[in-house]
Amino acid sequence: MVGAELDASHLIPPFLVYNGTKRADATNLQQTNWYKYRNWNKEALGRTARVMFQKKHWFDADITIEWLDFLLDKTYRCKKVGLIWDTAGCNTAEQVAKYIENHKDRLIVAQIYGGLTSVLQFCDLVASKLLKQLIKERYYNWKTDFIRAEREKIVANGRDLRDVRIKVKVLLPVMIGIVEESFKAFNIKQRETGSARMTFRKVNQDPWNDHSDKLAAHINSLSLDSMYKDSSTCMAAEDLENTLNLVQ
Repeated sequence: MVGAELDASHLIPPFLVYNGTKRADATNLQQTNWYKYRNWNKEALGRTARVMFQKKHWFDADITIEWLDFLLDKTYRCKKVGLIWDTAGCNTAEQVAKYIENHKDRLIVAQIYGGLTSVLQFCDLVASKLLKQLIKERYYNWKTDFIRAEREKIVANGRDLRDVRIKVKVLLPVMIGIVEESFKAFNIKQRETGSARMTFRKVNQDPWNDHSDKLAAHINSLSLDSMYKDSSTCMAAEDLENTLNLVQ
């Protein structure tokens, strides 16, 4: 899960879901990867990620509630949180709706209507492309260093490099570290650009100020792009208006 904060103009700590037994499904919790990684972000300096497991590394209702707990109890403890997200099935599940209702004193939720995620959701607009690039760069750097080290071992053991096939396997702690470092690199760039804050305002999701003029300019710029032409011309005006009312 990738989330961002308006005020600080940065990504919040990563919440990662990998293949494995979900905590809610475990018959022996202490034998699961969830138990092994439950305190990942507390066991060493610099670690920030919350690591979860699900059989298809997917967000379901249980994982979504875990993320909301992470948001309220770890990331913004004792603070009131305004959350804007899309209408993915896990976000609209009955259990999640009950959780939101039970925490309405601290959690205010607005939803982006279906079909508008790529138009109005922050992460689609500014985070996804750069974050993927940062992760790829760090993975390739790690892979290069790993292969170089393996080649040196092979030569040191007196073997011919042509006779040995090097297998590259990324262990989970390495992958988590790559993602964490990529999030940090993204946030460092934010200190220079502030693009996160500007994007929230571009789609009029700053609750303290009205930026409807920026949103109108954004929508108009998308209508010039053929990939948005049909959705922008066929979108019901009341749906867009309802969304704008929710996020203001």
